[in-house]
Amino acid sequence: MVVGPLVYRFVSDFEIEVDGSYAHFFHEHLPVSDTDAKLKVVCEINVAEGEIPIDGQLVYHDTVNSVFVNAKGQETRVMTIEGKPYAVCRESLNASLELILSRACLSDGNICISMPILEALMMERFMVMCGGLILHSSFIIHEGEAILFTAPSGTGKSTQASLWQRYAGAEIINGDRSVVWYDGQQFMASGLPFCGSSGINKDRTVPLACIAFIEQWPDNNACSMPVAVSARKLFGEMSINKWNHQFVDLALDMIERLVVSVPMVHLQCNMEEGAVTALRTYLAQSKGNDG
Repeated sequence: MVVGPLVYRFVSDFEIEVDGSYAHFFHEHLPVSDTDAKLKVVCEINVAEGEIPIDGQLVYHDTVNSVFVNAKGQETRVMTIEGKPYAVCRESLNASLELILSRACLSDGNICISMPILEALMMERFMVMCGGLILHSSFIIHEGEAILFTAPSGTGKSTQASLWQRYAGAEIINGDRSVVWYDGQQFMASGLPFCGSSGINKDRTVPLACIAFIEQWPDNNACSMPVAVSARKLFGEMSINKWNHQFVDLALDMIERLVVSVPMVHLQCNMEEGAVTALRTYLAQSKGNDG
């Protein structure tokens, strides 16, 4: 499975199937363009035959997962559905994982890679190790570059993406999440399997043109977002493991570089074509000033 700069290789004694909703992120052989991935994670998948020992202290818990960290700083995550554990994912040395599934995860004796299993793979933890962060955002491609709309849920990210599709011919890549990462020369945006209720999760990677912080407003206006405000808002909309101090430090370093490298735009907008015009005008003027 290839997600931006991150590659997972799955190994198991069981036959592995992939849910069709995410199959386009999986490759029997790595595409040539991805052979130089920044991080490759080997994931060995097994099926539980009894109680699974948990190593470490509990550092985080919610209704879906519990996170334990041992003395070496390695994580174990216990994932549950309706209070019943279905997967235990243990981090090992050298970017490797052991994923232990309950027998309820088998389909006709085979392992089917579905969203609950993808959510157990510590993707945000490994992504930050290769210079990437997962951003809560709608992701479109316009003229070969990515525009990301970010804001708290319910603000209208998907609406703005749809307006760009209708009035500017943009392509919607993901309705809810994107990966922002640095390839050594510039910031890139990549699609990933997670897409919320939008159902749109295309596998594309393009240079990042801007991040637009949207705010519902009667009229439409786009202006530069101050660096400090941008950094604070990005921290709040990114998948960051606050229990892991090293993760937080890496995330803050990346956000600091991001907000000074990529245009951060405050987009006050309604649900009309003028919202597209306001942002397009701002971006065109910004490129003209850069030139």
